[in-house]
Amino acid sequence: MATMTDTVPCSTLLLQITVDSACMLDLRRLVVRHCGSMLSFMRMQPIEHATRMVVWLRVTEPAMRALMAAVMQYLPSAQFGRMVKS
Repeated sequence: MATMTDTVPCSTLLLQITVDSACMLDLRRLVVRHCGSMLSFMRMQPIEHATRMVVWLRVTEPAMRALMAAVMQYLPSAQFGRMVKS
């Protein structure tokens, strides 16, 4: 018997997060822990003389909600940028 998730794919979102370079390992751990297989894309780019990193993630909507809550709790200096349905 097919479930709803088998027949209707979850929409994905492209999420931009900016963090201090020193926090990248923590951010990657949060992404793996809260997104797992719901992550389909991750791109990192250094900015401001590599003191900060911009990270783009393509995740499902449920994963995005869990990840945003975790980032706000554990990396309060992180900045959320654009969020685009993809």
